Amino acid sequence: MSALSFRNVWVEYGSQIVLERINIEIASGTFLSVVGPSGAGKSTFLRLILGQERPSRRSYRSAPVRHPCTARGANPDDCSP
Repeated sequence: MSALSFRNVWVEYGSQIVLERINIEIASGTFLSVVGPSGAGKSTFLRLILGQERPSRRSYRSAPVRHPCTARGANPDDCSP
């Protein structure tokens, strides 16, 4: 079972398409690396996962993954699981 699933997700800022046709399923407990050149949309994709960014278009998307300590500037090592 997937912990996170994106189906045909797009992110646009005005006329600029940042992410298009993102289709991915990530299983619970999976470690994932996001790599790519500058401006490829890596940070935008990670903000989508955290629920800090909303897709412009989508067919289906599961609920955002929530870490127990999501306050900006919080040190995850100080947060209890």
